[in-house]
Amino acid sequence: MNEPAAAAVELRRIETTAHRLFVITLPEPERRTEAWMVCLAYAVRRSILGLKVGARRYFTLERGENPQTHATVRFFCEWEGARERHLNLGVVEASDVEGFVGLVKARLG
Repeated sequence: MNEPAAAAVELRRIETTAHRLFVITLPEPERRTEAWMVCLAYAVRRSILGLKVGARRYFTLERGENPQTHATVRFFCEWEGARERHLNLGVVEASDVEGFVGLVKARLG
């Protein structure tokens, strides 16, 4: 059975004061615009009655290419829900979950 092994996909849930983050780590991207990680961020409000879920935002850490050197770079991006608009927020150094989550938290303010 010479089948290739399935690539590992990992899901992490991270709680912040105002958001619940679900971060999915994906297999190594092979092409531009494929993602290393995806994050779904829910705004949350806690009270004695429980948790109320609010607006959702979607973020990605995508593979890109430096146009001058053709080296692989990482782009931090946001997808705007209903309009399905893709916002490229720029090249970043983040390469692990903690770095990606730091970018997401900063963007959420």
